[in-house]
Amino acid sequence: MSDGKSTPYVRVPSSGSKDAAVEGVENDEGVGMLVSDVGRSSLSVQSCPVLSVTTTANPANLLNTSQADVSAKRGFLFKADSSNTGTVFFGGSSVNAAGGSENGIPLSAGESMFIEITRLSALWVDASTGTQKIYWLAI
Repeated sequence: MSDGKSTPYVRVPSSGSKDAAVEGVENDEGVGMLVSDVGRSSLSVQSCPVLSVTTTANPANLLNTSQADVSAKRGFLFKADSSNTGTVFFGGSSVNAAGGSENGIPLSAGESMFIEITRLSALWVDASTGTQKIYWLAI
């Protein structure tokens, strides 16, 4: 029985150019294509200098040495320096690390996290005290 819709296919050259059906999955944001993550052959960018985060909230790209925006394929991996004495908060433009008014996701000394966002400029950071060091990779 046909519903009048055709199934989308992709050509798979490594399989003798056979056609493979494309599948989807429903989520809270709608319908997405079901894919397998096979990794990358290289990093999105080759230079990832340490970010020095202060008590003034800034977009993360402005803390990059060149202040250039960075585009990642999957997201960004961040790690707080193990000698940091404060906490770095990650979030949007309203991120805040001030005691009692915290807003964002905290990253303490030695901790790491991966954020699935593809533009470094879309992520803001703020330190609870002094200058804190954050290491990062664009994945």
